[in-house]
Amino acid sequence: MTFLQEMSFLILIAITLIANFSKPILFMLKIFFHVTSQQGHKLFHAKYFKPQASHQEAISEILSVGSTALMGACKEKLGKKHFVTFANSAYLQQLWAKEQKLSYDNKNWEIQILNAQIEYFQPDVIYTVNPEWFSQNYKKIADVKIKAAWKASPFAKGLDFSCFDVGLSFNETYLKQLDDAGVKRVVQQDFCFDPNIKPTLFSSQNKDIDLSFTGTYNDFMFQKRNTLLHKIIQQFYLKKKIRYYLKTYHRVKGLVPILPKSFYLVYRKSVFFKDFLNVINRSKIVFNCHSDSTGARKGNMRVFEALGMGAFMLSDIGEYPPYIKEGRDFIAYKDQNDLIDKVQYFLKHEKERQEIAQTGYETIKKYHNVTETAKKLEQIFIG
Repeated sequence: MTFLQEMSFLILIAITLIANFSKPILFMLKIFFHVTSQQGHKLFHAKYFKPQASHQEAISEILSVGSTALMGACKEKLGKKHFVTFANSAYLQQLWAKEQKLSYDNKNWEIQILNAQIEYFQPDVIYTVNPEWFSQNYKKIADVKIKAAWKASPFAKGLDFSCFDVGLSFNETYLKQLDDAGVKRVVQQDFCFDPNIKPTLFSSQNKDIDLSFTGTYNDFMFQKRNTLLHKIIQQFYLKKKIRYYLKTYHRVKGLVPILPKSFYLVYRKSVFFKDFLNVINRSKIVFNCHSDSTGARKGNMRVFEALGMGAFMLSDIGEYPPYIKEGRDFIAYKDQNDLIDKVQYFLKHEKERQEIAQTGYETIKKYHNVTETAKKLEQIFIG
């Protein structure tokens, strides 16, 4: 073998080694998902988990039915490449501390247990869904190489998010807000869904709800949506089974929800986890409408939850995430009259409704599943 042949052979080996090892090296980040809930300890009470469940079993159960998987946290990677903490859940955090035989101050347990988890997991990235809380407390939090923030709703002006290296959102409005708040780099990223949830947890079920909506009621962000919800009640309450599972403010010691009078006809308490997905599974039509601040780019959590559960969705017209196509995966409405016409039409045409729902499910399964999103996250964080 000549010198040139030897050099060519060595170069070929080097190229082969780089090709073989570059991909595993790329996907080696350890990501710490920092999640908080507006419900706090009430939401994450022991009743939501199996008796004597460990912390990891409880988190795995949440990933099967909750919203964390929408951000790319994988059950298969728990404890290895992904760590999920519900940092303001006294039940879950103190369960972890008990398993680790960790002592903590009852007044400062949230920061102390969070720091212990970071030290335990040694992540490359902290990825938070609550940049407001994190930015106010980050000097107390153990340092990590990459700090990332997710935001899918408007936030107050004047906040300092300069501690974040990366900001992510599905919507350009919120990306601009992150940029204005000082985030070093912003990237558009869509939600995702675990397509195994439906076949694993839900068998075929009769659709006993004609139209459902699950979400928040307030006048601050959802005036358009509130108007449409009221219109649906006016048109269909006496003819069809309409159900709204609403999170809202309450009065009279928390017993009476603050809602327009017409909403009491269809109101039900808000639902979570499997109960929430069960409502979607039982619904012939899942109604969706984005917040008033969203703009043309759509893609809220409900899009992925509804389609990922194989449900038929009526949603407001706009630009949707890649591969999710209006008219094929879901049906869009233009205004009140168009919405009412399409509710009437699709309640009568079951086969067409089912075909669209199945196509939407296949699209989420192929293009917007948790595994693919987890890979995209690592590419984003590496930058």
